[in-house]
Amino acid sequence: MTIPKKLLLLLLISTSMQVWAQAAFTGLDLTPARSKVELRALEILKEDLKSEYPIMRMHAIEVVADSKQMSLMSEVTKMLDDEFEPVRFAAVLAIGDTNYSAASYTLKKHKNDPAKSVQVAIAYVLTKFKIEDDHSDIINATLSDDQTVKANAALVVGKLGDKTLSVFLHKILQDPKAQDKAKIQAIESLAMLKDPSSFQKGWALLISKRADDRIMGIRVMEHLNSRDATNAIRTMYHDNLIEIQMAAAASLCRLGDSDGPIRVYQYFRDEIGKLDSDTKSRTNIQATIGLGYCKDKIFDKYLKKMLKDKTPSTRLYAAQAVLIRAKLPEKQHYQH
Repeated sequence: MTIPKKLLLLLLISTSMQVWAQAAFTGLDLTPARSKVELRALEILKEDLKSEYPIMRMHAIEVVADSKQMSLMSEVTKMLDDEFEPVRFAAVLAIGDTNYSAASYTLKKHKNDPAKSVQVAIAYVLTKFKIEDDHSDIINATLSDDQTVKANAALVVGKLGDKTLSVFLHKILQDPKAQDKAKIQAIESLAMLKDPSSFQKGWALLISKRADDRIMGIRVMEHLNSRDATNAIRTMYHDNLIEIQMAAAASLCRLGDSDGPIRVYQYFRDEIGKLDSDTKSRTNIQATIGLGYCKDKIFDKYLKKMLKDKTPSTRLYAAQAVLIRAKLPEKQHYQH
């Protein structure tokens, strides 16, 4: 029996839709075939999601989100039951950052998580997904006396992108009881919201004596992504710590500025072999993150080497770089 062409077409469309529906439900990855390097990167990522060390699980979740590995989001969702609070917090943020709405029902079941920071993160995601309006929960958390809750609330305010909430970030900065971690997060979140006051506050971080503050200053300028902010990041090439220089280079790489890849290349070609092991480990992480935004084949050998590095964190961020790099256009057009 001959099947009419219109009926055959309808059958093909129906079958195709069933396949994609099943893929969406099961988390099946229908992206084109991956290279051996990508497959190795995925192996590393999957291993670290199951690491015995909570800090590695947390960072692995962040890498899943940053590299948009949607096929692994079902595994991330399961980590809402992790015994370690920062892991659960990272899992919730990953769901929001990747717009993984398939986890909405599961999130609602975890609204009474014992950790207030996790509750605030869930409020952010449910508000972002327009499932609930939990603005009041987030605002109240910015007023908390618990400094970790206050800092995490400031973070989700920035992620939510609602500029009308910037007043609560300014309140954190004016609060004499607020600790540095909450204030610095408030500054970063103001930069996410493109608040004009964040440039000077970010500049103050760039000239701080503390290395962690200077890295946060770089992040603030990256969020602002203006000509003045980019130039401020470039000034960190003169920092006395090479890991800060590489953090600046990685930031410029993410912004598509040609200075970033040039500086990363100089590091791998000329400087990496001159560092002591501790400095090398810290700097490799920053430089490897930058590699994710350097598409030129000249970087291939460095990325493959970092995938085999003896330091687990370097291998994880090399995996991130591979997976992000695979999604970049073949020809990059850098800003100058």
